[in-house]
Amino acid sequence: PVFVLACDHSFFNELQGAIHTLDTYWPDHEIAFYNLGITSDQEELLREKCKRCTIIKFPFSDIGNYALYFGTLKFYSFKPFVIQ
Repeated sequence: PVFVLACDHSFFNELQGAIHTLDTYWPDHEIAFYNLGITSDQEELLREKCKRCTIIKFPFSDIGNYALYFGTLKFYSFKPFVIQ
């Protein structure tokens, strides 16, 4: 199984907590992380600390051509695409 996580810069601390929990209970599972707008420093830290994480930049510009509200994270409209 693969665990799928997603966040922007404002939820990075919570992301670290989630990864710590996954490291504790499911250390052999892969993690797919959708970057919804973390900073370059946060991405560097994530790459350093989570070797089993695959970081995927969410394609806001591609999807936004069809639905402008995808860029508004508070609508959570990205979720169906992340779990697809």
